[in-house]
Amino acid sequence: TFTAPSFTGVTVNGTPEAVDGEVTYSYSNGETSITKGSYDDIVTALKALKKDASAEINYKFTASGNYTGEITGTISVTMVDILFTVDGETANAKNALDIDTNAVYGETWADIVTIKSGINATLNERPVEGTYQLSVNTTDRPTAGNHSFELQFVSGGKIYKVCDATVNVAKREVSISGGLSVTSKQYDGTANATVTGTAALSNVFGTDNVGLTYTGGTFESKNAGTHNVTLIDATLIGDDKDNMERIYGDAFLDISDLHTLPVTLTNVVKRFIRT
Repeated sequence: TFTAPSFTGVTVNGTPEAVDGEVTYSYSNGETSITKGSYDDIVTALKALKKDASAEINYKFTASGNYTGEITGTISVTMVDILFTVDGETANAKNALDIDTNAVYGETWADIVTIKSGINATLNERPVEGTYQLSVNTTDRPTAGNHSFELQFVSGGKIYKVCDATVNVAKREVSISGGLSVTSKQYDGTANATVTGTAALSNVFGTDNVGLTYTGGTFESKNAGTHNVTLIDATLIGDDKDNMERIYGDAFLDISDLHTLPVTLTNVVKRFIRT
């Protein structure tokens, strides 16, 4: 923050009187030069000054009203950032944040990321008062996938970046809990199975829109007996399908593959051939 210089005259009733007048500025940082600039011109130039860069501001005050004369001066500026540390080390995602490495879709940012205590903000070794926040809305639920965000520091109405961070949110595991049936059939030399119904999925988050389609089924054996059935071309559908993945039991499966259903075929009729 650049505060414009002020000038006082005689003391009236114990208070120095402010002197009316005009201040003009010149500015130079080796790249940008301003002559006869205003206070706003100087503020704009300083905002563009990079960290550790230096600049020189010259001013001339010309008194008016009850006073006369000129005052000149020079202000040297070096741009420095607020320094953020934890236990003497530069603040980073590891020492400033607790990030859940097992985050799953359906959790909020507040569930996934916690800001640690013990982060210090200093400017020229002097403490800076402020609060810490994330660059994301902590009540939102991030989608499945990789996400980047910032730890931020708010002070004096301004937001400063403390560090960058990333988190991977895993897809939510859903499985078939019912809704499908398999028709018994006589042995016909094939493993083709007739599957009907709409699959009910368990562990879907809230009112998320996700379902499952398939094109048919197949028995694990073409021989007569009681067999498990697998779905053909089982595919998750719906607006929220990308946040889910299909599992069967404890095994993770690619949803483009065949999936074993938790149903069995009973009373398969053997075909007898009379000779």
